[in-house]
Amino acid sequence: MNSVLTAHWLGVIFHYAALALLAGFACWLAVSMLRGRPVPEKAAPSSAEQAMVIVKIAGGGLAVGGRYRFSDALSFGRAPTNDVVVNEPYVSHEHACIILQKKQYVLIDLGSRNGSTVNGIPCEKDTVLTDGDLIGIGPVSFIFKR
Repeated sequence: MNSVLTAHWLGVIFHYAALALLAGFACWLAVSMLRGRPVPEKAAPSSAEQAMVIVKIAGGGLAVGGRYRFSDALSFGRAPTNDVVVNEPYVSHEHACIILQKKQYVLIDLGSRNGSTVNGIPCEKDTVLTDGDLIGIGPVSFIFKR
């Protein structure tokens, strides 16, 4: 009887370990695809192609007023590989990103457990950002500026 219970729990542990490994690979793949895009060959992006987020509600090691400038992509999450590291338990390791698509900045939730918001509305799909939008990542809020 003991060996049957042991085998059962080993199977459960193996199952969850495999799921965790698969989820980690999916996050790594998503970030690699975003960071692996070729950079255009020009001296510097024009001001129309630059944006920033400003911390409005602090948390996770971020201070109010902190500014993060970017041109084509900005990633948010708890992992130290993100551009904006938000060290909060409600923030996923690879939580969300903003990317430039067809001259518009788009917020993409990367399948985070607790989601992302724009102006208080949950992002259920890719969301085009406009100047002044309020982005919520866990308990931290950012103002998008273009």
